[in-house]
Amino acid sequence: MTGDDFVRLVTVPGHPLHKAWIELSRRGYRRGWFVRTDDIRTLLEGIRQDYPDLEARFDPQRIGAWEARLYPGSLDRGGFQDVLSQRNLGIILAIGALRMAFMYRHLLFDHQEPPPPPAAVATPDANVIALDGAARHWFGPQADFAALGRLAPEIGRLAAANAAGTTDPAAADTAMRDAVFEALAIAVPHIDPMRLRAVQRVRAEALDAAAKVDPAACVDFLKRAMLDNAITLPDPVKIAAVEQVRAIAGTGLFGNDAHGEPLNAAIPGAVIGAVMAKTGLSEKAVGAALHHSGPDSAQCAVHRALIRQALHLAGPAGDAILRVE
Repeated sequence: MTGDDFVRLVTVPGHPLHKAWIELSRRGYRRGWFVRTDDIRTLLEGIRQDYPDLEARFDPQRIGAWEARLYPGSLDRGGFQDVLSQRNLGIILAIGALRMAFMYRHLLFDHQEPPPPPAAVATPDANVIALDGAARHWFGPQADFAALGRLAPEIGRLAAANAAGTTDPAAADTAMRDAVFEALAIAVPHIDPMRLRAVQRVRAEALDAAAKVDPAACVDFLKRAMLDNAITLPDPVKIAAVEQVRAIAGTGLFGNDAHGEPLNAAIPGAVIGAVMAKTGLSEKAVGAALHHSGPDSAQCAVHRALIRQALHLAGPAGDAILRVE
C-alpha cells in the first residue's frame, strides 16, 4: 500500500484512525478533546515507520503537544476521557488498550489493500464543487468553499477532512454540518460567558434533536460533537449555529490553542436535585450518568437536563458547568 492509498483510507469518516488524522492536521498546540491518545500513538508510530513523508502533512506544534503526552512514560487518559477528568472522575485504563494499539498497527499499516481503480477516486474539482454547494447552503449564496476558508479556516479544514474527497452533495453537506458543530465545541473553553451561553443554547437544541432520533445518537453527540445522519435539525437551530460560527470566527478564537488550566466544575446540590426531578432518576443513576456510564437513555436525559439547569444558573457557577458539559 502506498502513502497515497493510506491517505485515501484514513481520511474516510469511520476509519479507526480518522479522528487522529484530523487532530494532527490542525494548527496549534492545544490537544483536541475528541480523539483517543492510543489512536494518536498508533497513527504517529505507523506513519513514521511506513510512510515517513506523510508526517509533513501534520502540524509540528500539534505533534509536539501530543508527544509530550505520549512519551513521558506515564499512562494517560485519551479522547473524551480527558473531558471527564475535568470533573475529577476516576477512570481506570484497561491493560488491553496497549495490546489493541499494536493490533490496530498491524491491521491498518501491514495489511496490503490494492489501490482503488481510478474511477473510484474523486477528482479534486468534483470534491470542491460539492463543498462549494455545502458552504453556500450553510453560509449563504456568496460563500463558496474558498470564501469559507477565509472566513473561518478551522471550519474549512474540518469540513474537508469530514468530506474525505466526496463528490456527493449530500455527503458534503453532512460534512459541513459536522464541521460547524465540532468547531462550536472546540470554541467552548475560550469564548466569553455571554457567547458561551449562546453557543450552549444552540448545542442544547441540537442535543434535543438527537434525542428524538435515538438516545445513542444523543450520547454520540455529547462525546464527538457530530450528528447522526438520521438527525434533522430545525432551520432556526441551523441559522443560530452559523451565526455563532460567524461571530466566533470574527474574534479569531477558533485558532486559540493557548494552554490553560484544566477545566472543572462543582455541580451544586440544588442543580443535582433539579436534574433528578426533571429526569425522574435516582441520585445514584444521575451520578452514574454524569460519569458517562449507565444506559444511553439515562445519560442523554441527565446531560440534557444539566445543560438546561446550567443555562438558568447565573454567574460563574453556571458558566463553569457549561464549559465542561
